[in-house]
Amino acid sequence: MEIKTLKVDLKSWTLVEHQPWMKVLAVTWVFQLKQFPNGLAKKFKACFCICSNMQVQGIDSFETWSPVFCWRTVRFLMVLSTKLGLCSAQADITVTFLHAHLKPGEDLNIHQLPGFHCPGDFPSVFFVYLSERLQKQGFRQSNFDPCLFIDQKVIVITYVNYLLLYAFNDSDIDDLIARLKADDIWIFWVGTSESFLGVLVEYTYGSTSTNRTITLTQEGLAKWIVESHGSCTSYSTKLDTPAETSTLPKDIGGKPALVPFNYATMVGMLLYLASHSCPDIAFAVY
Repeated sequence: MEIKTLKVDLKSWTLVEHQPWMKVLAVTWVFQLKQFPNGLAKKFKACFCICSNMQVQGIDSFETWSPVFCWRTVRFLMVLSTKLGLCSAQADITVTFLHAHLKPGEDLNIHQLPGFHCPGDFPSVFFVYLSERLQKQGFRQSNFDPCLFIDQKVIVITYVNYLLLYAFNDSDIDDLIARLKADDIWIFWVGTSESFLGVLVEYTYGSTSTNRTITLTQEGLAKWIVESHGSCTSYSTKLDTPAETSTLPKDIGGKPALVPFNYATMVGMLLYLASHSCPDIAFAVY
C-alpha cells in the first residue's frame, strides 16, 4: 500500500542518472505496530524513510521545528465537548510530508528504492502547508496554541498527520474533511475522539446529552511501564504517600546503578502517564 501510494498515486520521485556532485541520502523501512490505549494491536504500519541524519544543518537542512499542541488545549476541548454535547472525530492524513513541496531550487536525491518520506525539515514544512490550507477554509489559528484552529462550526487540533475535530453536528465535520480532500489533502476519517494518541477517552452519559462525565485512561502504557521496569504486584506494598517524606540517603561510594531499562525512556513514559491520565502519581514522578 505504501509503495503504491508513493509510486503510482503520487508519483513522488523522478528517476535520474547519478552525478558525481550529487549527495545521495540513504533510505530505510520503518515498521511499526500501532496499538489501542489498552495495548491491543490496532494495525501494522510501514513507512519508507530518508536517513535525514546524513543532512547537515544550515547546508542542506534548515528549519526542522514543528509545533506540538498543548494537552491543556485537548483537555479543555474534551471538557467543553462534554458540557455542550459536541460531536467529535479523528482524521488521519496519508503520506503526510509529501503534501508539502520542496522550495524552488531545493533538490533531494535518494538511493533508487521505491519510496520517499521525511527529511529533517519536512515536519516544519508540512505544518506550514496544513496551516495555510486550514486558513484557506476560513479557520483562525489560535494565538495561544499554534496547533488549534477555529471557525464558526468546527474546532481542529493538529498533531502532525492526526487531526482532532469537534463540532455540534457530524455533517459539519464531514463537510470539512470533504473540502480538505478537494484541496489535495489525502485525509480520511478514522473514528471519534474516544482513542487519541494512546489515551482512552470514556464518556458516562446521564439523562441528557450535556449531563455526562469524562474519564481518561492509559491502561496499555501503565502495563508497559510496569513490565519494562520489571515490577509486579507481588513485590508492591501499598503506602499512604507516593514517596518517602524524608530526604532519601545518598551512597557516595556505592556502585553505579544498573537497571534493566532505559532511564530516560522510563521517565518520559511516566511523565506522559502523569500529565495525561494519572495526576495522582505526579508527585512521585516529578
